Amino acid sequence: MLPKKIKPEKLFKLIRIGKNNDGGYLICKNSLMKTKTLFSFGISDDFSFEKDFSTLSNCKVYAFDPTSTNIFFIKNIIKTILKFQFILSIKKIINFCKFIFFF
Repeated sequence: MLPKKIKPEKLFKLIRIGKNNDGGYLICKNSLMKTKTLFSFGISDDFSFEKDFSTLSNCKVYAFDPTSTNIFFIKNIIKTILKFQFILSIKKIINFCKFIFFF
């Protein structure tokens, strides 16, 4: 049982946005519907949260991450190819294209 000081006063309908592992988050459905702009920091190579949020709310998404450059993605794809993980590298190339066209 939670102490009364930290027990939520209201119950909210939560929905999961993004992937089921890292990259996904629980948010209040009411907040999702009222949001007009989403600022996201530190997306790396997983923009599933931002994509789902944008799809469900029709809001504008601004994502910032200085490590997510074209060079970052290309290096990641080359490393995967050199490890002979061709199917995974194809998936990464597709994800990179989706990333470019989403933003």
